[in-house]
Amino acid sequence: SVARIKVVKDLNLVKLHGADLHLNRTTAEISSCSRVIARNWAGQYMRHPDKADGILYRCKHNDDEFSVALFDGAKHKINPGNRPKGSLDMENAILQLISDYHLKLI
Repeated sequence: SVARIKVVKDLNLVKLHGADLHLNRTTAEISSCSRVIARNWAGQYMRHPDKADGILYRCKHNDDEFSVALFDGAKHKINPGNRPKGSLDMENAILQLISDYHLKLI
């Protein structure tokens, strides 16, 4: 899904890509594993004493891009993003995704 948010305080994200994979004792497979395994990993980071706000990882279907999963504890660090009247930013982003992934609307 796509959402626009405004970050109002710095987020402490666990980086699950690049050299940080080794530091977190995992591999790039973490970005394409089953949801059950991914949720178990996320649960470990949520309960970790370092109090991570979420995880930053490579997108499963396009590893040129990143995804962020925020934990409930990060709610006070974000606000809903504003969408200026007449803005087509989100629509254009969705149209770009449709084009990039060769999707069709039916």
